[in-house]
Amino acid sequence: MTEWWAFTAVGTAFDKTKRTLLEPFNAWTWLKLMVIVFFVGTGANRLGSQFGNVVNYQASPPDTKAYEQAINYILSDTTLIVILIGVFLLVILVALLFAYLRNAFSYVLIQALASGDVHIIKPFMENLGRGFRLFLFTLAVGLLAFAVIICLLIPMIASIIIGIKMGIIALILAIPIFVISLIIMIAFSIAVSIFVGFTYDFVAPMVYFRGAGIIESWKWLWASIKKDWKQYGVYVIARWALELGVGILLMFIALPIALIFIAALLVGIIMAVAAAKASMILTVVIGVALLVLSAIFILILMAITMPVAVYFRYYSLDVLKQIDPSSVVYSGRFSPS
Repeated sequence: MTEWWAFTAVGTAFDKTKRTLLEPFNAWTWLKLMVIVFFVGTGANRLGSQFGNVVNYQASPPDTKAYEQAINYILSDTTLIVILIGVFLLVILVALLFAYLRNAFSYVLIQALASGDVHIIKPFMENLGRGFRLFLFTLAVGLLAFAVIICLLIPMIASIIIGIKMGIIALILAIPIFVISLIIMIAFSIAVSIFVGFTYDFVAPMVYFRGAGIIESWKWLWASIKKDWKQYGVYVIARWALELGVGILLMFIALPIALIFIAALLVGIIMAVAAAKASMILTVVIGVALLVLSAIFILILMAITMPVAVYFRYYSLDVLKQIDPSSVVYSGRFSPS
């Protein structure tokens, strides 16, 4: 009887997560993992949602007069143009910085969980190069995927515009082009999602433990996928099912906490507005209290989501360990006895 890697790893990953977080419980370890996961992300919705809401068109011609006036106003103000360009570039730089940090901290998380010894600064410095190479690779994949999506959107939008302008018959003829392009785009998005997911789940650990390059590791993984494609297919389905289940569970846990926070925040804002008429000092005190409340809320959410990230990282590591034992090396408390 076939032993499915994805099913075996469900229990082993849970056991390692429990041992790391609760045996024994260490608040400092939790805090450090929360910082790492803040940059990495939970991994609970990565494989299934790389793209979404990519098509949004209007059936009737929009009123372009207001747009033209706004554009003319912006173009007539040089200072405003410079500010807008500066804000745009700043947003891009911050997004790229966080993308790079995510890749660097991905290796920090792998190192921490494989050894059971959680540190931040030293592992981060040691993995700056690996993180940068992974960042460049995923950035290239993202730009290529974006270009392909744009190419697929062009015939979709063009078919609708031509159909609207040329009448009902042309619109009916344009529907197959739209549907086919949409199906191709969805299939491509799923493929890219799986590719990026496999890069973080399997390729990144191979780069760390085997010292191989990203391309070399992907070549090895591709050969393994062709050989055991059913195992990888089951992994994708099992992971999606786990992500769905964990996502629903997180929603039920986080929603009441979020509602309590929102209610407390609204009460605090009302009190601050009322206090502003009587005492500015009291208003400042309430504002500080709201900031503290917001920080506590963020910490609670991080504490809730961090174990999820730890579990999914152990899950992919344990699957990879079954694929190739040399690609994952547990040490410290997880050393083979």
